[in-house]
Amino acid sequence: MGHKWWLIFTILTCLIACSSGRELHVKPKTDLAVYNHTLARILVEYASAVYMSDLTELFTWTCERCDGLTKGFEVIELVVDVQNCLQAFVGVAKDLNAIVIAFRGTQEHSQYVPNTFRVTNDHDIVPHLPPYYTYFPKKTYHHFPTEVWLYSVGLGSLVYKVEKVCDDSGEDPTCSRSVTGNSITDHLNYFGVDLMCEQWRSCRIVMEPSLAAYGTTDHKGNFILSRDPSTLAMKMNIQSNEGGDTFSA
Repeated sequence: MGHKWWLIFTILTCLIACSSGRELHVKPKTDLAVYNHTLARILVEYASAVYMSDLTELFTWTCERCDGLTKGFEVIELVVDVQNCLQAFVGVAKDLNAIVIAFRGTQEHSQYVPNTFRVTNDHDIVPHLPPYYTYFPKKTYHHFPTEVWLYSVGLGSLVYKVEKVCDDSGEDPTCSRSVTGNSITDHLNYFGVDLMCEQWRSCRIVMEPSLAAYGTTDHKGNFILSRDPSTLAMKMNIQSNEGGDTFSA
């Protein structure tokens, strides 16, 4: 009986000796998205272009906002909801090796689009509506992460622009939640790029009649313009009609 206990004791001692120097290693998350300032500047120009009302220039990517960092972009599909004055486009950015989707307004898409960054400009009023109530964290509105807060730091006559990548909670108290959201102007301009229509007016769009050949329209007047990515000659087919008719809504 004594030999049996000695054998058990010896086995346990060997197991402890073998495992004492081992450490549990957790695989680091190396696939997390990294905020990129240059990419943010490019995407904000795409977001600005979707507000253009001339659909011919937007579809052929020749509008005044269709240059700069987005030069060479090719629109594949343009969607227009006439009733609700909504507009969106899908296209290919060869320099980014990516498909770009831009749309007016805001909707909850975080559950469908992973690795999302939510850029907030200084005192932009919109991220504060509806407001976040600290004392009711489970009942209040919650923004999706990751927020990047743009704000200015002043040192005498010098003013520096700062881009702060916030925590992964979506409601970092040291970012936009640390200031009052009371500026409409901050909502209409990001990175120095205007995110609004050319002028304040009722919902109106224009396009050349020849562009209708690339689209389909439903019974409510909403329509989609689309083309094959290989049809680069499409720009040559759009002939300007000086003083000609235009479609408007």
